[in-house]
Amino acid sequence: MGSPKGKPKSRGRHHTDLEGLKAIRRDQAIKPGRADDPPVPGGIGVHLEVEPFGSTVPGRGGPLAQTGAAAEGAFVEIDLPDHVIPYLPIGPRKTVVIPTDKPLPLAGLNPKFVRVRRWWNLWYLWRE
Repeated sequence: MGSPKGKPKSRGRHHTDLEGLKAIRRDQAIKPGRADDPPVPGGIGVHLEVEPFGSTVPGRGGPLAQTGAAAEGAFVEIDLPDHVIPYLPIGPRKTVVIPTDKPLPLAGLNPKFVRVRRWWNLWYLWRE
């Protein structure tokens, strides 16, 4: 999924929670996902949602429900390396696996660390 010279690279999002985001930022690497049962093409690796992205808001239409992510509430967006494997669809979103049994270093992948803003938190603060 690389891109010809001069064109922007495709991006992918690894969904996680706030604790996972802190660990990824600290280690500058994403640990491979849990083993799938039954096994899928690509097996163990770093699982990413690819463009066009769906909603990042936790809940019924969020990444946990629509991609099989282990957690939600934060994500790391990276440039996709050339060695990705398309993943069997779990829901309506497109996903890929970067096969690896070791943490994926973020050096050169242009990472962007994002905490998902939860509007109900703002509503609660406004009410108080």
